Amino acid sequence: MNKSIKNVGVDFDGVLKDIYGFQLKQGKQYFGEDAVVNEKGFEIKDMFACTKKQQGKFWLKNILKYEKLPLDEDVIEYINQQYDEGKKIYIITGHAHTTEKSLLGYIFRKLLENSLKEYGVKYHEIKYVSESNNASEKLEVCKSLNIDIMIEDKKENIEEISSFCPVIGKKNPTNEDVKYNSNIYMANNGQEMSDFTSKIELLRQETSLSQDNSSNEDNLNKEVKNVDYIPFKRDQFKIQYGIVRAIGSPCFQNYYNPTIIDREFIPKDGPVILCGNHLHVLDQFPVICSTKRTTHWMAKKEYFDGKLGSFFRHTGAISVDRFGDPSQSKLVAENYLDVGSAVGLFAEGTRNHLKREYIEQLHKFITSELHFNILKEQFIENITSQSLLLSQVQVLQQLLKSNRVDEYTFLELLLNSKGDCLIKLLINGTLTEEEYYDSLLLPFKHGAVSMSKKKNSLIVPFAVTGSYEKNSKDLTVRYDEPIDTSKLSFEEAELQLRTKILSLVKQNRNMH
Repeated sequence: MNKSIKNVGVDFDGVLKDIYGFQLKQGKQYFGEDAVVNEKGFEIKDMFACTKKQQGKFWLKNILKYEKLPLDEDVIEYINQQYDEGKKIYIITGHAHTTEKSLLGYIFRKLLENSLKEYGVKYHEIKYVSESNNASEKLEVCKSLNIDIMIEDKKENIEEISSFCPVIGKKNPTNEDVKYNSNIYMANNGQEMSDFTSKIELLRQETSLSQDNSSNEDNLNKEVKNVDYIPFKRDQFKIQYGIVRAIGSPCFQNYYNPTIIDREFIPKDGPVILCGNHLHVLDQFPVICSTKRTTHWMAKKEYFDGKLGSFFRHTGAISVDRFGDPSQSKLVAENYLDVGSAVGLFAEGTRNHLKREYIEQLHKFITSELHFNILKEQFIENITSQSLLLSQVQVLQQLLKSNRVDEYTFLELLLNSKGDCLIKLLINGTLTEEEYYDSLLLPFKHGAVSMSKKKNSLIVPFAVTGSYEKNSKDLTVRYDEPIDTSKLSFEEAELQLRTKILSLVKQNRNMH
C-alpha cells in the first residue's frame, strides 16, 4: 500500500498573501487607529465592528492595493519544494470575485494567476470556490482531488477539512482558538510546514508499514537481520562499550570537568531514548558519562566511512545516511528498543551552528540584496569567530523579512554579538522572552517521538550547554523526568519534548 503524499492543496488569501495583516493596517488608516474593537477578527466588519456596507466600501477603496500585496516567499519556498519532489500542487481559493462569470471575475482570476507567475509559484491547477459557504466547498474539492494535505488559515476551514485529510494551518490571531484534533497542525512559517509535511508522511508510511508487517513479519525480520550490527542479544556490545566507557569517561571528566545534574532520571532498565539539543560534536560524551547503560547513538554515516568506522560499529553506534534513505537506521534503532536497550539522539537532527556554506550564502545576501560592501573572507572570519547559533541567525533573518528589524540593525547584530545575536532585541523589547528562548533551538525532527510511540519506550530529555575547554567552568548536562508518549498525542508529545529541553537549556544558562 503506497502511503506517500501525492496531492497538496494550498489556500491563497491568508497563506500566500497576508490578508489579516493587510486588513488590520489598512483598516486603521480607513476607520482610525482607535477604531479596532477586535484584533482577532477574521473580516473587516469583525475587526472594526462596521456594517457590511461599510466593509464593502473599504474593499472598494483598497482592493487594488491588496492585489499588489507581495506573496509570502517563505511559503512559496515550501510549495516549490513540494512541487520539485513530485507532488501535485492545487491552489484552492475563495479569492474575491473569482467565481463570477463576468468581466470582473475574469479580471480577478487573471490578477491572481499573474501574481502566482510573478513570484514563481509552482503549481498544477487552480480551483476556485465561492467566498460564501467556503468551508464546505473546499472540503468537497479536497475530496474530489484526493488531497493528502491542505494548507489553510481560516479556522472554520481548518476544522471542516480536517475531517477528511490532515490540515496544516498557517497561524495568525484569527485561528488561535482552533479546535485541535489529530489531523490539525499549526505552523508559523514555511519551514514548519515542511517539517509537518515530513511528519505526516512519516506517520502515513508507518501506518502502511504496520499493515504490511501484519502479513510479512517474517520477511521483514529477515531483511533487518541482514544488518550486521543489529543486536538480537541485548548485551551484544556491552563488553566493547564498557571498556571504551571505563577508559574514556574518566579522561573526559578530568579534562572537561562537566557538571551532571539529575542523572537519576535515566532509567536503569527498559527501552529508553535519550534525546537532547546539539551544539558540539562532543555532545554525546557528557551523556555517556552520566549513565553506565550501553547507549546506541545515532551518528552520521560519514563517521562510519572514516578512520574511526570500526570504533563506531563495534560500540553499537547507528549509522544515519542524512542524504539517503533513513528508514534502515530507524529500523536498527527500533530493534535496540525492542530488546530493552537505550538509544541516544539529538532532537534537532544536526548541530546548531553555522557551516561555511551558510555563511557564504549570508554574505551573498548582504552584498547583493542589502547592498553592503563587505569582503567575503573578512565576513566569513568575523562570523565564524562569533560562534553564533544557526537557529538565532534564522530568526534574525525572519525579523528582517517581517520588518521588525532594519537592515543596519541586522548587520550590526550579525557582526558584533559575541555568540548571541538576539539578546539585545530581548532587552529592548523587540523580542518577547518566549520568542527569545525558542530561538535557542532549531526545529525538531520527529524520530524520537515516532520511535517512542511505536516501541512504547520512554524519552528522557537532556540539554548540554557550555564550552568544551580544559577545566570548563560552564559545561553542563541536565536531565528531566522521562516522557511517557503512550499517554499523549503525537503533537502533544513533540510539544512536551521541546518544552522540556528548552526549559533545561534555560536552567543551565541561568546557573552560570
